[in-house]
Amino acid sequence: NHINKPKESFYDDDNRLQRKLIIHGSLLAYLNEKLVIKPEAMFSTQAGTSETVFGANVIFEVKDIKLYCGIWHRLLRDIIPVAGLEYNNFTFLFSYDVNISDLHPASNYQGGLEISLIKKFCYSNQRSTKRHPCKFLDF
Repeated sequence: NHINKPKESFYDDDNRLQRKLIIHGSLLAYLNEKLVIKPEAMFSTQAGTSETVFGANVIFEVKDIKLYCGIWHRLLRDIIPVAGLEYNNFTFLFSYDVNISDLHPASNYQGGLEISLIKKFCYSNQRSTKRHPCKFLDF
């Protein structure tokens, strides 16, 4: 991100956004035809600060609905439980950051509720022989 270090336009001074490097990886492990575990990890760094997040979601399919349940950890800062569902290419996820850092006396182990809405768009090339182009990560 910000490979050309763009200038921020909020102020008249020459404040530039620093480059940001993100490394992300995930696996998809099929436990059976209706149950998947998806561990992931992400590392990002920008302007001398860094963040590492890792965890996993368990995804269980019931008819046309996929139920998500997971636990994540922002290294040395937060524990993040996740729950949600996926239906018709829409995923709704709810998470809550539980602050476990050295600042927990001030936060009382509280963090913030996050709600995510994700829409999966499926592009189909008419010349493609695949019938279901969005099924490559589905189970």
